Amino acid sequence: LDYTYDAAGRLAAEDWLDRGDSGMYAFAYEFDAAGNRILLTKDDFTTYYEYNSLNQLTVTETTDGELSYYTYQADGAMDTKHDGYGWTYYTWDVDEALTDIAAGDVALGNAYDAACASGDARI
Repeated sequence: LDYTYDAAGRLAAEDWLDRGDSGMYAFAYEFDAAGNRILLTKDDFTTYYEYNSLNQLTVTETTDGELSYYTYQADGAMDTKHDGYGWTYYTWDVDEALTDIAAGDVALGNAYDAACASGDARI
């Protein structure tokens, strides 16, 4: 594995090598002025990222046309994600800890202890 960083110290590229030091995968990253990743390229496949004025991810689009949309609650917590698989809903408690994720017929929950350490996940 070989890493390259830009002048701001952000990961700009990573090359995955096999045991003979031949390239297996090559990833390249680009960032906007705020430091948000706006582009990820892996070989010939690219993902584009868009953000709102609060630097929250709002849209991803891939070179094969797959789109994902993200919405947020007033406090900044992710509310929903919509992609080719449908809707995903996120639920947060008053301490801003993620408690539930629901997508289609699947619901995942998570419990936290008093120190807000993740505890038992439930499906």
